[in-house]
Amino acid sequence: MALLGWSVIGLIAIDVGVNVFFSLPPDPRVKPNRVQRYFDNGRSTEGKVRYLLGESEDAAHPILARGWLAPERLESEPARAESGERRLIAVYGMSHARRLARAVSRVADDVAVRDVTAPAATPNWSYGAYRMDRPAHEADAAVLGILAYNVSKLSTTTAMTAYFDMAFPYGQPRYRVEQGRLQETLPFFRSADDFRAAFFDPDRWDQFRESLLQHDRYYDPFLFRESFLDRSAVVRALRRSYAGRLRQRLAATVYHPQTGFDASSEEIRVLREMVSEFARTARRDGVLPVVFVVNSLGFGDALYRSLLPVLTQLDVPTLSSHDFVSPNDPHGYRSDSHFHDATDDAMARALLELVERNLRIRPETAATP
Repeated sequence: MALLGWSVIGLIAIDVGVNVFFSLPPDPRVKPNRVQRYFDNGRSTEGKVRYLLGESEDAAHPILARGWLAPERLESEPARAESGERRLIAVYGMSHARRLARAVSRVADDVAVRDVTAPAATPNWSYGAYRMDRPAHEADAAVLGILAYNVSKLSTTTAMTAYFDMAFPYGQPRYRVEQGRLQETLPFFRSADDFRAAFFDPDRWDQFRESLLQHDRYYDPFLFRESFLDRSAVVRALRRSYAGRLRQRLAATVYHPQTGFDASSEEIRVLREMVSEFARTARRDGVLPVVFVVNSLGFGDALYRSLLPVLTQLDVPTLSSHDFVSPNDPHGYRSDSHFHDATDDAMARALLELVERNLRIRPETAATP
């Protein structure tokens, strides 16, 4: 009993010491160091959000403003090719797509780029952004970015559940295939202001939690809901471990390293229909559809192979990263999982060639089933 008692006292001392010496900076706009981030990582999602919101709107972390699917966010993006510009290309997706967009600007100063991207965006966010943005521009081509690592997160409705380590609050539509067509459930919040107001309104926040329970496969109350347990470094460590195991289990229902993506999973059925609808609607608008397949490290070309039946059937121009970097070679990737600048530039040049080659045939006359 004495040993047990001293063990408990030791754990409490460690817990208190970690909270005292490695607590986050009081101002969320101040970047914490690596040790502070490590010991705080297991805080609940609501706890993370409360910290990032700060004491006032002016004191909030700037990441809270990113990723919202609101047309007014894109008012500064080009809507058409101006004098001296031969093309406008609209790019939708995650940070890899954003890097591709910037690479296009580097390698071709006569091509305008409409950058509609968000940090860690899942494919449903990218497709939802494309749908929202369709009436707002006169692009020659639209690029839909899809990251292999994110495919299993197609059943999420907010980046807060898709990524436990990051408390990005922006939402994304949830899509399901019903009677052969995509059915859309819109995000609960459409702006950072609406999100902030609801976070401090218990009734609306309960409604949001209920929507997560109903529509979000990655929602887990133990990970999401704030409580006094957030104050314990030990509980935070346990919660972080649990989050990792849960995400591995959910991802395994969609992808297996030996067999690739499961064609019967809801996520792949939704993704294939999403690509089909993207191609059909873009061509209907007179826009060339291009799918940008980002093969994550360790995934091989499984995503490309999974989408190939749809891409081939609809003759969708495709840019796949496995043609430029082996998905199984870590030297082809930066430590943050992105490609090196030279690879981004090579893919940007290939994208421009792909666009020019395909625009020799008017998009509206291309094969559409």
